[in-house]
Amino acid sequence: LDLGQLSSGWQQMQTIPRAPRGWCASAVLNGRFYMLGGVTWTAKARERLKECLCFDPKTNQWSTLAEFPIPI
Repeated sequence: LDLGQLSSGWQQMQTIPRAPRGWCASAVLNGRFYMLGGVTWTAKARERLKECLCFDPKTNQWSTLAEFPIPI
């Protein structure tokens, strides 16, 4: 939702890369959205993630940042 153009309503942006996840930490800083760690479910079991992702709504692109040394 672009707060500067509310009349446009909700718009779908680039999907989150890699595995679906839940229970991740997130933050917004300088207009970018950060998603850190989390949990995904595989056929084998629940897996904790080390990856850190950043979304830039101006370019509609996700980027991968350095991973944490341990899953969070």
